[in-house]
Amino acid sequence: MKNQRLSVAVVMLVCAAALANCSNRAIYETVQQNQLRRCEEIPIPQQANCREQFQTSFEEYTRERNELSKETQP
Repeated sequence: MKNQRLSVAVVMLVCAAALANCSNRAIYETVQQNQLRRCEEIPIPQQANCREQFQTSFEEYTRERNELSKETQP
Protein backbone atom coordinates (compact mmCIF):
# COMPACT_ATOMS: atom_id res chain seq x y z
CA MET A 1 0.00 0.00 0.00
CA LYS A 2 2.81 2.37 0.91
CA ASN A 3 4.58 1.66 -2.39
CA GLN A 4 1.37 2.25 -4.31
CA ARG A 5 0.90 5.64 -2.68
CA LEU A 6 4.50 6.51 -3.42
CA SER A 7 4.10 5.42 -7.04
CA VAL A 8 0.97 7.53 -7.38
CA ALA A 9 2.82 10.48 -5.86
CA VAL A 10 5.67 10.02 -8.35
CA VAL A 11 3.28 9.94 -11.28
CA MET A 12 1.47 13.01 -10.00
CA LEU A 13 4.75 14.88 -9.55
CA VAL A 14 5.91 14.01 -13.03
CA CYS A 15 2.56 14.99 -14.55
CA ALA A 16 2.44 18.21 -12.56
CA ALA A 17 5.93 19.08 -13.67
CA ALA A 18 5.10 18.36 -17.29
CA LEU A 19 1.88 20.38 -17.11
CA ALA A 20 3.72 23.26 -15.52
CA ASN A 21 6.01 23.27 -18.56
CA CYS A 22 9.10 22.30 -16.58
CA SER A 23 12.23 21.26 -18.36
CA ASN A 24 13.21 17.67 -18.99
CA ARG A 25 15.99 18.19 -16.46
CA ALA A 26 13.54 19.05 -13.69
CA ILE A 27 11.43 16.00 -14.44
CA TYR A 28 14.49 13.75 -14.57
CA GLU A 29 15.83 15.11 -11.28
CA THR A 30 12.45 14.76 -9.58
CA VAL A 31 12.21 11.11 -10.60
CA GLN A 32 15.82 10.49 -9.49
CA GLN A 33 15.15 12.07 -6.08
CA ASN A 34 12.03 9.98 -5.66
CA GLN A 35 13.92 6.81 -6.46
CA LEU A 36 16.64 7.75 -3.97
CA ARG A 37 13.98 8.22 -1.28
CA ARG A 38 12.66 4.75 -2.05
CA CYS A 39 16.17 3.38 -1.44
CA GLU A 40 15.85 4.59 2.16
CA GLU A 41 12.91 2.24 2.67
CA ILE A 42 14.88 -0.94 2.05
CA PRO A 43 17.21 -2.69 4.52
CA ILE A 44 20.33 -0.64 5.30
CA PRO A 45 22.83 -3.15 3.84
CA GLN A 46 21.11 -2.82 0.44
CA GLN A 47 20.76 0.97 0.43
CA ALA A 48 24.20 1.80 -0.99
CA ASN A 49 23.68 -0.50 -3.99
CA CYS A 50 20.24 0.98 -4.54
CA ARG A 51 21.54 4.57 -4.45
CA GLU A 52 24.32 3.74 -6.93
CA GLN A 53 21.68 2.90 -9.52
CA PHE A 54 20.31 6.44 -9.43
CA GLN A 55 23.48 8.55 -9.54
CA THR A 56 23.53 9.23 -13.28
CA SER A 57 23.61 12.97 -13.96
CA PHE A 58 21.14 14.50 -16.38
CA GLU A 59 24.00 15.31 -18.75
CA GLU A 60 25.21 11.71 -18.76
CA TYR A 61 21.64 10.43 -19.19
CA THR A 62 21.11 12.78 -22.15
CA ARG A 63 24.42 11.76 -23.75
CA GLU A 64 23.58 8.05 -23.41
CA ARG A 65 20.06 8.59 -24.71
CA ASN A 66 21.35 10.48 -27.75
CA GLU A 67 23.91 7.77 -28.50
CA LEU A 68 21.24 5.08 -28.32
CA SER A 69 18.95 7.14 -30.49
CA LYS A 70 21.65 7.43 -33.16
CA GLU A 71 22.25 3.68 -33.08
CA THR A 72 18.58 2.87 -33.67
CA GLN A 73 18.12 5.27 -36.59
CA PRO A 74 18.44 3.73 -40.06
